[in-house]
Amino acid sequence: MKHPRNPRRKNKTGEKQAKRHEGHLLTDLFRAYFEARKNKRNTRGQLAFEMDLEHNLIELYEEIRDRTYRPKPCICFIVHRPVKREVFASQFRDRVVHHLLAGYLAPLFDKRMIYDSYSCRKKKGTRTGIERIEHHIRSCTDNYRRKAYILKMDLKGYFMSIDKKLLYDIITDDLKRFARKRDERRMPDPGLTDFLLRSILFRDPTADCLMHGRPEEREGLPPSKSLFSSAPGTGLPIGDLTSQLFSNIFLGRLDEYVKRRLGCRHYGRYVDDFYIVGRHRSRLLGLVPLLRTFLRNELRLELHPHKTELQPCTRGIRFLGACVKPHRRYPSKRTVRLMRERLAEVEGRCKDAKTPPPHELERMLSVANSYCGYLRQFRAHRLAERLFGKSPLKRFFRIEGDYKKLKPKPRYRLREPCRSLREPCLRREGSAVIDLLLDELLHGRRILSLTREERAERDMRLLRQATDFQTRTTRIFILPESNVPMPDGLMFATRTRPRGPHMRNGRRHRSEASDVTAVRPAMRPQ
Repeated sequence: MKHPRNPRRKNKTGEKQAKRHEGHLLTDLFRAYFEARKNKRNTRGQLAFEMDLEHNLIELYEEIRDRTYRPKPCICFIVHRPVKREVFASQFRDRVVHHLLAGYLAPLFDKRMIYDSYSCRKKKGTRTGIERIEHHIRSCTDNYRRKAYILKMDLKGYFMSIDKKLLYDIITDDLKRFARKRDERRMPDPGLTDFLLRSILFRDPTADCLMHGRPEEREGLPPSKSLFSSAPGTGLPIGDLTSQLFSNIFLGRLDEYVKRRLGCRHYGRYVDDFYIVGRHRSRLLGLVPLLRTFLRNELRLELHPHKTELQPCTRGIRFLGACVKPHRRYPSKRTVRLMRERLAEVEGRCKDAKTPPPHELERMLSVANSYCGYLRQFRAHRLAERLFGKSPLKRFFRIEGDYKKLKPKPRYRLREPCRSLREPCLRREGSAVIDLLLDELLHGRRILSLTREERAERDMRLLRQATDFQTRTTRIFILPESNVPMPDGLMFATRTRPRGPHMRNGRRHRSEASDVTAVRPAMRPQ
C-alpha cells in the first residue's frame, strides 16, 4: 500500500533549495566580478567600483536577492574600425550582472550548440573558424582533388533585428528542457535566472543613454545598424557580453535546421556569417530559398541581398579576416589595410628625435608584437618584411627570428613589471599571516559584517605583521595601486634583477642579492 505524500516535505525541499541558491549567489557574484574586471583593471568604472568593493557587491547582491535590480543608463558611441558601428557600453556594475547571468546560461547552452559555432565560446574564436573552414574544404574536395563549391551568406542588420519576445521564449523553453533532464542541484535558481534574463533582455538601451562623441560621427551609419531606428521590441545592444551569448542561442535554431533537417555536413557559423560546402552547385543554389523562408518565418530575420556568394573552393574564400586558398591562407586586404594604418600611427611617434617614455615604448612594442603573432598564422613572410623591414620601430627594437617578435634594444630596455601577488612562488614561505592577507586582498574573502573603519584597522594590522623586514619570510609584493589604507612607515617590496653567479671559496654560487628584496619607502595615498 502506497503511503500518501506529505505536502510539507515538498515545501521544505523548496525552501532548502532557495536557501542554497541564495547562499551561492554571493559567491557567484564575487566570481562574476573577477571575470568582469579582466583586462579592465585600469578603467575608470572598474576603479570606482573597486574603491568600495564589498559595499558595492553587497548592495548589488541585495538588489538581486530582493528583485529590485535595475540596469543603469548606457554610454552610446560610434566606432570606425573595422567598420562603422553603434556601441552601447554598460556601466561596470551591470557588466558584473552580465557575467553572472552568462555564468549560469553558457555551460547549459554550450553543450547543445554544434561544434562549428565559433563565436563567444571557450576554446573557439576566429582562428578556430579559419582552421575549420579549411578542414571542411579539404574534406569535401578530398584534399583539393575533386571539385566543390562554397555557399557563403550573411544576415541583414542581425543584432538590430532580433525579436526579444521570441528570443525569451527560446531561452525559457530550453531551460525547462534542461531542468527535466539534469539534476536539479546543478541547475541555477529558475526564479533568479528568469529575473536577470528579463531585466537585461527587455531593457531599452536607448532610454536615458549618455551620448559620447560628435553628432556628425553618426552620419553615414545605416538605419539597419542603429538601435534608434529599430522597431519596438527588437534589437540587442552591441557591446554587452549577454548580447553575444543571446545571439548565439538565437541562431542555434538555424544550426539545427541546416545540420539535421537539410543534412548539410560541411557547415559553420560565426555570429551571422555562415557557409555551406558541397560538391553540387545546383543543390547549394536550391538551399538559398529554403534558408530565406526558414529565417523569415521562424526567426523573423532576412538574408542580406548583396552578401550571398557561391563560388568554387579553389578561387579563394574570405572568412573572418582571412583569404583561404588551396594549401595556404593569407590575411584579407581589409585586414592588411587596417594593420598598415595602425602601424603608421605607432611609427609616427618614432620620428621625433626624443626618446618616447617607457610606457609609450611598451605600448608600441605590444602593438608590433600583436601583429607579428597574427601574421605567423598565415603565409605572409613578404608582408611582414614590408611592414617591419624598414620600419622606424627598428630604432628602439630588434627583430628576432623570422619576424616572430620584437624585443627592445639594451639601451631602451623596459623596466621589469612587478609580479602578481597570486604567483605561488611568492608564497612558498608558508606564512599564515601572508596567506590570510593575500586571500583577503585578492579574492574578496573579507568578513562582510565589519564596517569600513574596522576593515581598515584590520588591514593595517595585517600589513604591519606581514611586512616585518627583519625576517626572510616577508618576500611579498604590495602593488602601489592597491586601495588598502597604508599605515605610516610601511615599505613596499620590489624585486631586484638577479645577479650572475660568481666564485666564493672555490665554489660557484649565486649572489645573495638575487634572493633579497629591495625596499623603498611607501608613499601614503592622498
